[in-house]
Amino acid sequence: MKNFYILLTFLVSFNLVSAQDEMLLGEWFLQSITTNGVQHDNYFGEVPLNFTETNPLPENESIFTFEGGLCSPYLGSYSASGSALTIYDLNELATCDFSTAHGKYWDKYRDIFSTDLTYQDLTYTITGEGLDQILTLFSNNGDFIVYGKQIPTETIFQTWYSFSTEKADGIFYPSPLEPTTFEISPTNYDVVSGLVANGSGGCNDFNAYHNIYSSNENEFDISIFDQTLLNCDDNFYEPTYFSVLSNETNNTFSYELQDDGNTLILTNQIGEVLTFGEQAPPPGIINNWFLYYVIVDGNQTNRPEGTLPIIEFTTVPDGEGFYFGGIVACTGYGGSYNFNPQQTFDAVYFNTTLGDPCDTNEENTFEDLYFYSVLDNPDDNSTELDYEIIGTGDDATLIVTNVSNGNQAFYGRQALSTDENDFNSSKLQLIKNPVTNHLELLVNQNVLGSNYEIFSMTGQRVSNGLLNSNSINVNQLQSGLYFLKVSSENNVYETVKFIKE
Repeated sequence: MKNFYILLTFLVSFNLVSAQDEMLLGEWFLQSITTNGVQHDNYFGEVPLNFTETNPLPENESIFTFEGGLCSPYLGSYSASGSALTIYDLNELATCDFSTAHGKYWDKYRDIFSTDLTYQDLTYTITGEGLDQILTLFSNNGDFIVYGKQIPTETIFQTWYSFSTEKADGIFYPSPLEPTTFEISPTNYDVVSGLVANGSGGCNDFNAYHNIYSSNENEFDISIFDQTLLNCDDNFYEPTYFSVLSNETNNTFSYELQDDGNTLILTNQIGEVLTFGEQAPPPGIINNWFLYYVIVDGNQTNRPEGTLPIIEFTTVPDGEGFYFGGIVACTGYGGSYNFNPQQTFDAVYFNTTLGDPCDTNEENTFEDLYFYSVLDNPDDNSTELDYEIIGTGDDATLIVTNVSNGNQAFYGRQALSTDENDFNSSKLQLIKNPVTNHLELLVNQNVLGSNYEIFSMTGQRVSNGLLNSNSINVNQLQSGLYFLKVSSENNVYETVKFIKE
């Protein structure tokens, strides 16, 4: 063995770098570890591994070193030839706290890069190009580590907002709009109990412990669940939410991150599912909105004259979610809705009242467009709808978009009178979109002299003034998506979307 080690050192000192080995040089970032067939993703962010080569005198000598680490930095040397990689002289420069999530994860890493061995024979592959390159290091027992050129951004260690709870009997409970949270920490306050977890059910707070990375599965247990005991008569969701989190018999949860890390799914042994998002459902959509017009297949249709169509979103549980409903020209409608973690909501079991047709063809056409081209998906009992709210208070605009077909409905917080609807019937249009320096409009004379405002995608007002011509200077705006709102003295308005190049 001693002679082999001397030979290995000799080969490392005088080995020239091949094209394959040269690709190995540089900085890589840990993506995942797979041990015993189970993949454990890196949820800690930047964990680098750096392969270097130095060329001291005399020429053609090569000394290879690598360094990296998670909670414990380490140094070592390596030799590479083809797909073969040998690691030796591996030293840890600090000691991990193995009671933390970092330490538990590092312990799995050390199963492949062991400091107990004089040297280790590995194999490696490099796939992809540029920033999409992937380096995979394989051990002899089939375990492997995956590195990439980009730092992972997904993390499970943050505050999550509950969006729904599904019980074992299949009944789905959407969360209320009050903050209903679950925070997963990588650290511990008590070495014996485990890692800290805490949160709120919307009324009562709780503290608990979890033990992520303790096993070789993507799962952890919730233990020692302790909650405050306030009386919460009007909170329908908290008892259901807490009953799943605090179940001492079925307290092992598998976990999965979806939607680029924006959604966390926890599932226990009996199939109960908790769904969380990175952000809480925005409350601004609740209460009444007045429907102004719809855009179907690119064509705008205003509400019929003399009608007052509305939609109302409530926080009252109803069937598969919360209740929403309203009336258009002569037909009422309603259903259940629930928020998704991706700033959308599902309209579930949408239905309309049965009755005679409306008085005019215009009213019947408008209702059909609104019901069956925007709110309802005839091929499913659930329609996914994206929504945006721009502006605040009485000046807010709600834009609902059918995800499957792109059709839209535009609402405001204020009703339109008959005269105001004439203003809206101007059908404000853009002559060109996207725009560069000027926003060119096709408008009727009754709109000139009105107020205009421009909002960013985040709802921030970035420009305003009087519409004295059919052109607005937008040279000062950054590139992106904006909304133009033009209003009369009574705050009645039309809204159009444009792109600034």
